[in-house]
Amino acid sequence: MKTASPSLKVLHVAEVMQGGIATYLEQLMTHQLEVYGAGAVHLCCPETELQYLPSELLGKISVHAFEKKRRGVFAVFAMVKVLIRISRRDQPDVVHAHSSVAGGVARLPYVFSNAKRVYTPHSWAFSMPVGPIKVWMLIACERLLALNTDAIVAVSSSEAKLAEKHGIRPRSLHVIRSGICDVTPPKCAPKLEPVSGEPLLVRLIMVARFAAQKRHQDLIDALSRVEASNWKLSLVGDGELKSAIEAQVEALGLSEKIEFLGFRSDVPDLLARADVFVLISAYEGLPLSILEAMRSSLPVVASDVDGNGEAVLDGQTGYLIAPKDIAALSAKLAKLIGSEELREALGSAGRRRFLAEFTAEHMNNDICALYSQLKAS
Repeated sequence: MKTASPSLKVLHVAEVMQGGIATYLEQLMTHQLEVYGAGAVHLCCPETELQYLPSELLGKISVHAFEKKRRGVFAVFAMVKVLIRISRRDQPDVVHAHSSVAGGVARLPYVFSNAKRVYTPHSWAFSMPVGPIKVWMLIACERLLALNTDAIVAVSSSEAKLAEKHGIRPRSLHVIRSGICDVTPPKCAPKLEPVSGEPLLVRLIMVARFAAQKRHQDLIDALSRVEASNWKLSLVGDGELKSAIEAQVEALGLSEKIEFLGFRSDVPDLLARADVFVLISAYEGLPLSILEAMRSSLPVVASDVDGNGEAVLDGQTGYLIAPKDIAALSAKLAKLIGSEELREALGSAGRRRFLAEFTAEHMNNDICALYSQLKAS
């Protein structure tokens, strides 16, 4: 593997960072500061998204924030203006864009003329349930933008296969799986002995923003069908659908069983106190939240979409559920709630798989090696 050039200057561009993209960028930029040195790592994003990155990191990189008063085309114009200024003043060697909007703007021909353009979709926009006409338009846009793309970095093999299937042909296509730093999971609080022969409380957790993609309503529906009562669910995250999910919980009489924790910066601690992790999205790239759960030795119940199956081995580290199969989801959750031995076996296997396949060291080194190859070409 080639080592990264200390003189390389990289600009990361993101339009939305809540969730996994923030963790991805935090780890990547922290590593690149060590490799390339102070002043070589830049970030362009809306100022509202900076809250999802630690202030210590923001103090070390060059931040180019813009105000996003309105959505849609107005946000695009604001980003284009900032990117053109960065291109002329800072002249980055590599521009690495993350997700569809930032990926579209940063790869426009007139924005950057000399920099190598790298794009990570973090799940293709055309994978969303948006209707056939919009899907066709999104695929057409990606095909055109790929002509001006030096490298697409897919976070999973399924993401790369979708590009090939739909004729998205950049100059090079690379699968570099997402990864996270290996930290020793914090110790859990000791479990309480059951009272009067009652089973131990099983703590379920889902970490995801409240958006249509994440299908919180399916999880709530499935849990309402579980006969056992010795469970509690923690929902971590914010989003536009939070009120609707709260209303669903109340209507099903589950308010005492399900808690809404909002955005939290102590997710590793929350995972350490949990017993089962759930993520049942309609589509994904390769969710870092699943990797965090595996790192914490939690069995994972996930929807069988996109990169989820590359992390979760069905029946070995957790369970994969067909999207919208509420009955199957309910059955697997009931099975895990009913067996501590099963939870520990699947969780331990998930931890071993994480260490072998999904650490940030692999991801960071491979991406920096790619930058060096592009600069040398």
